[in-house]
Amino acid sequence: MLKLQAAAVGRRKQQEDMELEMKRRQQTVMRQCHNTGDDGTKSKLHASRLLKVVTKLFVEKKRKLVWCPVYKAGSTTWMEIFAIIGGVMTPENRIRLSKGLIQMNQLARMVYPKTKDANTTVKFLAKSTRFIIVRHPFERILSAYRDKLEHRKGREFYYRRYGRHIVRSQREDNDTFVDRAEPTFVEFLHYLVKTKTFDEHWRPFTAECAPCELNYQIILKMETLEEEQLFLATKLNLLDALLTVNSTGLLLHNTNPNGRTEHNYAQQYYRDVPNQLLQDVYMLYEKDFRLFDYSPEEYFNFAKMT
Repeated sequence: MLKLQAAAVGRRKQQEDMELEMKRRQQTVMRQCHNTGDDGTKSKLHASRLLKVVTKLFVEKKRKLVWCPVYKAGSTTWMEIFAIIGGVMTPENRIRLSKGLIQMNQLARMVYPKTKDANTTVKFLAKSTRFIIVRHPFERILSAYRDKLEHRKGREFYYRRYGRHIVRSQREDNDTFVDRAEPTFVEFLHYLVKTKTFDEHWRPFTAECAPCELNYQIILKMETLEEEQLFLATKLNLLDALLTVNSTGLLLHNTNPNGRTEHNYAQQYYRDVPNQLLQDVYMLYEKDFRLFDYSPEEYFNFAKMT
């Protein structure tokens, strides 16, 4: 009995500590938004950006829960969670998923479609719990490159949409990589700096989810995601619903079969990046770094001095 009581006290303490950390993160974001003049005072830009983001939110009205999905930052896990609580993760749909007949985001959108009435959704936001999952920007960029652009096989859509254009714009005939069809990581970064062309997998958080406008109360980080999403599931009374379907609880763990490997690969990829180029990339994502309290220094140390 005493052990059970002690465990319960420990869990409450963890939840309380996490609540304080979420409040600190929220305050950091809003302070940075205010310091940069991006706190909604520019009303036309504020309204335009807000309405654009609102259309892509996942809105769970029963639980008053709102999530802004950020690709390459825990999105697959939470697409599945929304599919489960929405009641569409049936055995039949699991088979369809395994055969590639449907994607997880399509399944989740069956229950939580993009809103057609942005103004009504905006009003609902005021009484909802809003959350976002973020990740170190340089790690997310690397993850997006490795997943979508590094290899052409199985990624023809991204090769046609981005890969071949990156190669054509960055490569000379006598380039060392002339026989390589796919862009290198350095070429990808040059392309980003030159064109400022963003896909949803590497678009900055500030553009993708409008944190200054939406003022997320819950900000989870990929670096500590397992314990933090367990906190959120506990806070929102989601554990029973999830464990009913997945008795092992593994859904609240990283669903990437290769694990969170980008940090382990960081030095291998970033050591070939000229320091000035990485400084330029940082400037593209500077707001993300500042709002979500990430430091670029470790990656600057990896970069190649020229």
